[in-house]
Amino acid sequence: LTRSFGWSGADAFQQHDVQELCRVLFDELEERLKGTPKEHLIKDLFEGIMESYVRNIPGAEVKFESLKEEPFMDLSLNIKQFGNPHPIKSVEEGLANFIKPETLDGNNQYQLDPDPANGRTEKMMVDAYKGLQLADLPYILTIQLKRFDFDYETMRRIKITDRVTFPEMLDASSYLCRNPKRKRRMSITEDPPDEQDGESQRMEGDSNLHSSSNCEPSESARNPLWYDLYSVMVHSGSAFGGHYYAYVKDLAEGRWYKFNDAMVTEACWQDVESTFGAYGATTTYLTTATAYMLLYRRREDGRKVQRKLEVPEELAQAIKISEEALKREEEELRIKRNTWQINVFHGFYHSTVNILKDQSYHQLLVRVRESFNSLKDVDIDCIRLRKYNPSNDLLGLPVLSDEEDNPAIESILSCNINLAVETRMDLSMPWKQFQPNSSPVRVWLSRDIVGDVDSAILQFSDENDVFYLQEEDTVLDLKRLVMHQYGVDVGELVVAKYRRHSIHREVQFPENATRLKRMFSQWEEDFFFVAKIKSEMLNSLNDVHLFKNSIMSPAVLEASNKIKILFNDLQNQSVGHSIITPISDSLQSAKERMSSMLEMECEKFKILRKAENGMQELNRMQMSLADLGISRGGEYITRLHVEAGAPSKASIYQVQLHLVDSVKQPLTWKELSTVEIDDDLTVAQIKVNLIENLPDSLKCKIDSTDGVPHLRLRAPSTLRFCPELVLCDDMKLSSQYQLENISTKCLFLELLPQLEPKTRAESLAVQLVRWRPSEYKCDPVEEMIVEAEDTIDDLNRKLAARSQIEHTKLRLTQRSNWNGFAKLDLVKYHDWNSLLAHAKMSSGSAIQALALKEEGFYYYKDGDEELKELTEEEKKLVSAEAEDLNNSSRKYSFTSGLKEKGLKIRRQEQTTYKPETVSKGPSQSSLTASRELNS
Repeated sequence: LTRSFGWSGADAFQQHDVQELCRVLFDELEERLKGTPKEHLIKDLFEGIMESYVRNIPGAEVKFESLKEEPFMDLSLNIKQFGNPHPIKSVEEGLANFIKPETLDGNNQYQLDPDPANGRTEKMMVDAYKGLQLADLPYILTIQLKRFDFDYETMRRIKITDRVTFPEMLDASSYLCRNPKRKRRMSITEDPPDEQDGESQRMEGDSNLHSSSNCEPSESARNPLWYDLYSVMVHSGSAFGGHYYAYVKDLAEGRWYKFNDAMVTEACWQDVESTFGAYGATTTYLTTATAYMLLYRRREDGRKVQRKLEVPEELAQAIKISEEALKREEEELRIKRNTWQINVFHGFYHSTVNILKDQSYHQLLVRVRESFNSLKDVDIDCIRLRKYNPSNDLLGLPVLSDEEDNPAIESILSCNINLAVETRMDLSMPWKQFQPNSSPVRVWLSRDIVGDVDSAILQFSDENDVFYLQEEDTVLDLKRLVMHQYGVDVGELVVAKYRRHSIHREVQFPENATRLKRMFSQWEEDFFFVAKIKSEMLNSLNDVHLFKNSIMSPAVLEASNKIKILFNDLQNQSVGHSIITPISDSLQSAKERMSSMLEMECEKFKILRKAENGMQELNRMQMSLADLGISRGGEYITRLHVEAGAPSKASIYQVQLHLVDSVKQPLTWKELSTVEIDDDLTVAQIKVNLIENLPDSLKCKIDSTDGVPHLRLRAPSTLRFCPELVLCDDMKLSSQYQLENISTKCLFLELLPQLEPKTRAESLAVQLVRWRPSEYKCDPVEEMIVEAEDTIDDLNRKLAARSQIEHTKLRLTQRSNWNGFAKLDLVKYHDWNSLLAHAKMSSGSAIQALALKEEGFYYYKDGDEELKELTEEEKKLVSAEAEDLNNSSRKYSFTSGLKEKGLKIRRQEQTTYKPETVSKGPSQSSLTASRELNS
């Protein structure tokens, strides 16, 4: 339905009023039905007639009456009458108030014009009644409860949530005037009556009504005019937004249903009654669900029984296809909702397994084996999964113990968990057993413990051991595990804990009784070191100052500053390699070690790492691993990827190029293309290379001097996306702007009439605009180079020389972005600083004293120049200019999509029912209904 309006997904986020939707929808349907047998369908169903009148009060000497007939599609009932703090209690009371006349008397009498025919030659003031009367009610009676209002005390919109009841059956006869204008009606559920039947119905209806020239409602008995409530549209929310849903009654079966978006559920009358509202609950932010629109259908005893319609074959087929597609979507949604992503690691390689959470552990093993080529031939019973921390390369406990059966994975795992694959050679080889609830601890042992070396210089082994400790285990228990594995004396062992972060580093020497569980987390970068220390040195290690000078300090620092790099093999994808290297080593050093393991020259492969937008090549060979951001958070494990092929040059970047139009205010720019830029070249060389990538329509506008194009390159601002830093021609780009440190790499291109005037990086190219108050206008943008050594006096003299303004009268103000100032803002809101006054306070650089930038415009003027007196028409133009410019300056601000807009239905070209009989409609391609919203 919404697609047929020409609406997109964005329209779903606009707040609209349901009454407005009905009006716009009806207007569009009427336009579409022109020239068809159902051309008057909307009016026949929903249109009634009311009359606005002014008449004499009963017993008045002068008799008069003025009537004006007006059609209506719905009746809007005020819940609170103006000046009356008490709300109505029911719809019946609201209808009575709707037709209740207003008495015009006293100072508010009605003025009668002269009427010579009746002997009245002059105007006269008389008492009168003024009001509305219902002359005819439609087949479908739509009633709107006006629940949204404006509180002039708080100056806020409010929602009126007071209780207003409405009947399931409404007798509307008492609200019709005595001489109603009944017209032929039709319903969707009955066949159109023939002319004779229609005439008899009208006569029968008219005979039951009292004929009188007075159209006030009759107090005498009359035949009831029953309406059955069949729909209640409910607004749930506050005065600032909310949600609509509806209760709809099947009048044939007498059952109520709740339609809430795609959810349709059976309801009862008590559910509908819950939307009456609360007592005395008018508020700004209350979100009570209250009835907003009521739809009644007239009960007609003579109408035919609703027949079951035959659904056309093509429509039935379309419905079947739609239902099947909906079932597929629901099944896909169910699968997606119940699918878990599990990260599985096997050696160097990593795979993400998607599996339904209600599937078994054995099914997960099958999926894991299918994900790795190296596991294709491994028996499923020779594979098990263990919890894994990839940043520390720490294997945890097995996911499933030997005693457990084959449970569903949702009972033993969680979504997005990291697991590692463990295999055994054959079924006869037992799995390694672990104590329940034990945790892995990574420990570096000194080389003399593992037997590598026995030297006075303490060193730790590159490879580390992993010990599994219980919840209650202490430092002494860790020492005992080392003793049992390597046969060393517990009394000679000292344990140090070193935490490596990007911010700080600390060393602790816990006592033997300290519980390890309290002092480490397997998910953080805790390094444990165990060394053999002579007994006379043990006491000194507890003193931090003595520790820094001990033999253990350099050994701990050296070992903790190493990382393990995992990388793939280029020949065999099932094999991975690893190296352990200091994080201070250069990328070139690490690549040479990788080269020897790959048996391939460094110039024949490149190194990549995973980034947010894909794989990023590492080619800054002389930078250290730490400077490249490897192990930035203190991780011990880093995974890199190698590919065959020549590495790219380190200084080449893909850069987005934008073309700037600096002539007008506000400054504008548009994206040109993405180009390759070598930041090891000078800016002048880059400009020459850029010419080839520019469109021909732009090339013809560019002049050059000695082969250097008259172009300017600007780097973007660090605070927002706009041009700022002007780049000098004779300097390398890398010495002026660091592209490698910027995530979104872009440069701004600007056409110049001459070569780039800025020749020093310390200088500034300042954009100036002269404001002429006596003419109420700004001159075109001009530029002035401010040198780093220029004082404010120098700046004052330069500006005075170029503007012919006496230096004592110069005034300056700044706009710190490219949107510019409206002329009205220049007059009203901004301080104009005297450069001479600044010069007396500061003798330093003008750039620092005035905080000058290359971003934005600087305005100057003659301080003695008088302001022009504007005409009323000029004032309107100036105010409009200020509003437009201020609106454009908000382009960086976030605007919520949840706001009200005028409803719009965009019509496509349609095929009419009878082309020769279609009346001419509006020529515009879209029908817009832009009304003041009630909600």
